[in-house]
Parts: sequence; structure tokens; C-alpha cells
Amino acid sequence: MKPASQASSATSSYVLANQHKTVDTVNEMLTLHTESGVLSLTPDHALFVDGALASAAEAKVGSILSSGVVPRITTSQAAIIHPVTGETMFLPGRMSAFVPVNTPITVGMLLAKTPAQTVFWQWANQSANVMCNYVNRSGTTVDSSQLAQAYVLATTVSCSI
Repeated sequence: MKPASQASSATSSYVLANQHKTVDTVNEMLTLHTESGVLSLTPDHALFVDGALASAAEAKVGSILSSGVVPRITTSQAAIIHPVTGETMFLPGRMSAFVPVNTPITVGMLLAKTPAQTVFWQWANQSANVMCNYVNRSGTTVDSSQLAQAYVLATTVSCSI
């Protein structure tokens, strides 16, 4: 969001879920109500409040955001849930965990010196990929046999090259 002094017209977009917790639990959420709509975020999210960058927890009734004055603030509890299935998303499979999960795997693939090490790291890479793809899928149903077939095929090909 832009500070009120820089905003020529109020704009907004949807953020489905973006939390900074590393545990798979329910977390506190703030909802800042303005004339233009609502903004739900964690208390430690940064935004411009009264023209200065601050955490959302510092916003008070009467504060000015780029979308207008805040007449009301509500709190709630939320978990990181899949927007289609409504299920809590498995932490290592979330897109926010992609770099931390894949960095050691990438290092392992680059430093593998024996065929056994190469096969292990290729298997770990394909397993992490299928986990990420499954957790972030766009549909509500999954054909388990097709998923297993694709996993075995991708793992076999990556380990045999």
C-alpha cells in the first residue's frame, strides 16, 4: 500500500494467505476496516500508517492508510488454509517454504560425488517437487494412481540420466 500522501487513487488486491509463522498453528489476524474496504493481515505485517512504514499492530482507530481512515479494527484467528479445499496446508509444501526446503537438496545435488549420492538427491528433489505440487494444487480432488505414476516416472527418469 502507498502512504496516503502518495496515493492518487485507492487501489487494492486480494492476498489469500501470507503469514510469517513457521509453525502449523492458528495465528492472530487483524482486519483494518476503511471506507474503501477491509485489509486482513498479521499484526507484524508492514504497511504505511499515517504516512510512515509501521507494523499493522501500530494501526489504531483514526489512523490513515492509503485506502482511507480506519474507523474500526477487528481481530480474529486464522490458519494457512488451501483456498479451494479449505484444508490446512502442510508447512514444508507451502510456497513460502520452497527455498528453505530446496536449498539443501540443491546443494546435495551439486556436491554429489558418487552414483548413490546422485540417486539419493534426485529422489529427494522429485519428492520435494511432488509435495509442493500436491500442497499447492488448484483442484479439490486428486487421482492418487495418476499422482503415484507421475512421481515414479519422474523419479526414475531423473535418477537414470
